[in-house]
Amino acid sequence: MEKFNHFNIQQIALFFTLIILVSCTKDNPDFDPQIRTGELVHGVYIVESTPITTKFRIDIGEKAIFYPSGSLGGINVSKNGVIELQNPFVGILWVEVERNGNTQRTNLPIYVAQNEKLAKDVINNMVNYQNQSLVFIARHADASIGQDAFDPEKEDWWKSCDPGLARQIDDAGVLQARRIGQGIKALNIPVRQGISSEFCRAYQTLEMMDLPIEISKKAELNLHLESVENPLDVPEIWPEVKAMIEEQEISNEILVVVSHCNLFDRNPFNEQIGWSSLQGDGFLMAKNSNGSLDFIGPVPNFLWTAFPNMPNL
Repeated sequence: MEKFNHFNIQQIALFFTLIILVSCTKDNPDFDPQIRTGELVHGVYIVESTPITTKFRIDIGEKAIFYPSGSLGGINVSKNGVIELQNPFVGILWVEVERNGNTQRTNLPIYVAQNEKLAKDVINNMVNYQNQSLVFIARHADASIGQDAFDPEKEDWWKSCDPGLARQIDDAGVLQARRIGQGIKALNIPVRQGISSEFCRAYQTLEMMDLPIEISKKAELNLHLESVENPLDVPEIWPEVKAMIEEQEISNEILVVVSHCNLFDRNPFNEQIGWSSLQGDGFLMAKNSNGSLDFIGPVPNFLWTAFPNMPNL
């Protein structure tokens, strides 16, 4: 008799579970337990990209209705928060959210990341910057004006802001640099100093961030060394750059460093970063009390667009 009762109880429980699932599916045609979700991290919804089709459902932990963002470039989203991207995509999407019982909509940034864990680590460390020392290392902003001379007969040509001697940042590069500065300001991270290579485009990238910093130039960050005869044969500079950064005195703030492609193409973090860094992109590190550096994760330039609009920092 006890076995029979136990069996009946299990059947009844299963019956009601099926009723609930069917009811949810009927009321919510987009409900599918196999559709993955991401995670809301300090106001940014993070989900990992997939190679072909990225389909996910936004789950912010409370009842909400979702709409395409009218002001920040809307993406197709169902009212239940389902988004399907047919092509490989990494970047920021925007949707509007009408939270439970509140008719006022707010914008929600969605970070479709190459690596979800690293993306979470970056945002967590930037928001919770207190009691730690951060280093943001960036490639200079877009620079399509002029060409590099690579002429040993022209003294210090790489330091020149003349496009006839070296490439200079363009209008898109100015916007990229300002985006970084606005993001750092929005996060209220203390910043006192910036370090650039001797190239004008790297120095101007720091200038255009419009941060209250003292900028110094370091030859260790240069695109090439004077002994390099082939302009395409750029040297590995990470060991020297790492040693230089470890010598800097920073405490409870962020140090901003701007360099060139060889610092990104040839460093120990390529596999962890997982993307080909573009101009204006960067990565975040933490400096420990003993001076050593720990890699946190990539910071593509588009990520900064989420910070000024990030709610509930």
